[in-house]
Amino acid sequence: MTEENTTENPTLYRTTTLDELGANLPILRNGRDGQPVQDRSFSFLDWDMEVEEKISKIQSNAKNVGSLVSQMMCLLLDRFCGENFQDLSKEEQILTINQLEFTNVMYMYIFLRTEELGYDLKMDVTCPHCKKLNKGFVADLRTLEIHAKDPEHQRNHVYELMKPILMDNGDVVSSVTYDISKWDTMERATPDVAENAGKMKQILFRSSILSAHAEDDSGKEKNYPIDLVIKKMKKIDIEKISSAITQNNAGPLMAMKGECIHCKSEWFRLLDWSYNFFFDSSSL
Repeated sequence: MTEENTTENPTLYRTTTLDELGANLPILRNGRDGQPVQDRSFSFLDWDMEVEEKISKIQSNAKNVGSLVSQMMCLLLDRFCGENFQDLSKEEQILTINQLEFTNVMYMYIFLRTEELGYDLKMDVTCPHCKKLNKGFVADLRTLEIHAKDPEHQRNHVYELMKPILMDNGDVVSSVTYDISKWDTMERATPDVAENAGKMKQILFRSSILSAHAEDDSGKEKNYPIDLVIKKMKKIDIEKISSAITQNNAGPLMAMKGECIHCKSEWFRLLDWSYNFFFDSSSL
């Protein structure tokens, strides 16, 4: 999921829209063999009253929004990247979703909403300029900006620490390698964790950082436990790597652009993707 920043970065992604991308993942996912799966397509089963009852029950028992979305995907995904998703065991389904790229799951969730309730999303917006209410503004989700990664767009990157970390044995960690965040970031974001920015960053880093690199006195490169390195990171590196990971994640830009009906100024509004709004009649 990208931040509210539309600066082009062609080395990381290409910019498209939900309408253009359609029912295809924005990011090539890695298969069980670790290789990219070229088929990005997905489809959903029909959402009927039986499904409605099941989702209501899931919503009542889900520990957080990440768990809710995971279980919704497991219940409703039909075809997924050329395979029949429902042929997988329940354990395989959950594991597949949780290990999927964060932005792929978010995109499927948004696309599911457009398939079931259409592209129009009604919301009330207070203009940040004149402070007046734009009641019943209708956003067209077809125009939602998506940052997609193709085979030529690099997934893994090396971040050079601005303040290298001195380990207890004298080794110095100078860089880390990071990848696209996994959906299990959201699964781990329980309400008490979500309220703590520091804990959320730790979860993000654990889901994204693949390895930490250090050299000993002889110049031999070594890898260190990621948790240990994360805890020793300094503020400047915490913020810079957070920004780098967020940009690398690509995916849907979770904001819509509009024009104030009162002062005619342009504004951006973050999308409320909570289930109770996104899939409720109040958004129609």
